[in-house]
Amino acid sequence: DVSGIMTRSEFIALSEGKEAYIHNIRTGKSEAIFLSDEAGRHIGEVSGHTSTITTLYFYENRLYSGSTDCLVMAWDIYTKSKVFICRGHSSTVTCICADDLKIVSGSADKSWIIWNKTDGTLVRRVNGHARGVQCIRCGPSWAASASYGTVFCWDITRERETDNVTGASSCSRFS
Repeated sequence: DVSGIMTRSEFIALSEGKEAYIHNIRTGKSEAIFLSDEAGRHIGEVSGHTSTITTLYFYENRLYSGSTDCLVMAWDIYTKSKVFICRGHSSTVTCICADDLKIVSGSADKSWIIWNKTDGTLVRRVNGHARGVQCIRCGPSWAASASYGTVFCWDITRERETDNVTGASSCSRFS
């Protein structure tokens, strides 16, 4: 799943296994490869995902990736470097969205998390899904999350659910 907004629409992102690739669609050339890593291979923080990438999201000059290693990573597509790692999910990261203020990610752990867009620190965890979160979208004061036939609408500023729709048996993704 790759989605998002870029200020310049000349790039496309894709992943294979634990690695993410940025390609220039105008030139057809590879622009960046964000390599994988192995936990315990070296001292210090991992430099890339240690397990399969499951979701990608573009926003401005960043690519956000989520993985079965439970991490969200932020990559700068112009400097070709990792910006930070978001830690807080306890299961596979299934979806990511971002805007000018924040990053949000959903997970198979039945929660979604709001992250600080500057440094990747956890701002707030939101629980409420009976099953894993499959899709998430956000705006300045709201978020919408979907999970196996139920869509939740959330007021982020008041920290509460505002509405939910159930019974959409095939609904797990939306735009």
